[in-house]
Amino acid sequence: MEKKVSILIPGYKPQFFAECLQSAIDQTYPNIEIIVSDDCPTNAIRDICAQYSNVIYLRNPEPDGLALSNIRHLAQVSTGYYVKYLFDDDILMPDCVASLVETLEHTGAVLAFSPRWTIDKNGAKLNLRPGYPDAVEKTLTGTDVTRRFARHCLNLIGEFTTVLFPRSTIIGADGSVQMFTLNGASWVGLSDVPTFLHILQQGSLAMHPKPLSMFRVHAQSNSTPGVYKAFFRVVADWKLVVDYAIEIGALNLLDRLRCYMVLMYMFKSWRSRTPNLKAEFDSLLDDVRDDARTKTLRGPAWLVLRSFDLVTR
Repeated sequence: MEKKVSILIPGYKPQFFAECLQSAIDQTYPNIEIIVSDDCPTNAIRDICAQYSNVIYLRNPEPDGLALSNIRHLAQVSTGYYVKYLFDDDILMPDCVASLVETLEHTGAVLAFSPRWTIDKNGAKLNLRPGYPDAVEKTLTGTDVTRRFARHCLNLIGEFTTVLFPRSTIIGADGSVQMFTLNGASWVGLSDVPTFLHILQQGSLAMHPKPLSMFRVHAQSNSTPGVYKAFFRVVADWKLVVDYAIEIGALNLLDRLRCYMVLMYMFKSWRSRTPNLKAEFDSLLDDVRDDARTKTLRGPAWLVLRSFDLVTR
């Protein structure tokens, strides 16, 4: 019998929820449980779920305003061998779960994903985000993925909706949910990245070549600056990615120089785009300069970074 997959939907925004839920119900994989944990201040999501007898509906007992407790709650109550998150404005292709399960079981990886479409509020396709095409033929190690994340300060795996992984990779020996943490440190901004890197400490990454999900881009999305309450930390946490990459030895000297340049450029760009956060980004830039000078760069590499810093100020 096929291993059970828990499709976990943290509900908050009802606007696209019915379409999201239907995409979970329409999965071709035969052994699925669908669990919705509801943070919505109204009964809208509850009323939609009530139309389906095969949907497990729960209220999130400890809302935190950031959706993180809702995501953890779903992991805690799930009973599947595999976990498949689906956010309330996104959509899964009908063969998404079946294809990702096959990818994990064929490759022996612990984290599977696929390319995904971005769509607008009306469901029209915008862009195809290709992921890491070389991960189709050969799995990528956690060190390699960490290096790629750090060098570009960019997550090409995608959002939680794109991935599937064994539940055991995020459940500690004491039964606690180990998400949004890496090596014991909690993150409140880049919630997906530390979770992926934590999972990849336990195995490799594999990609299915076919687009299997759709990530909706709209004004109320948590990925929109000004909507997500921890947006500043989303940007700032990329320094933590670079720090972690250096810690595990994933970066050579040129990689480290490149990473610091990317961090500086990104922080300066957001400083100019969000004047109300200028002081916070200035503090981050000071941290980058100090770490580069005292911890990781020496001689000519530091001079190159300092020159770049002055030119881009």
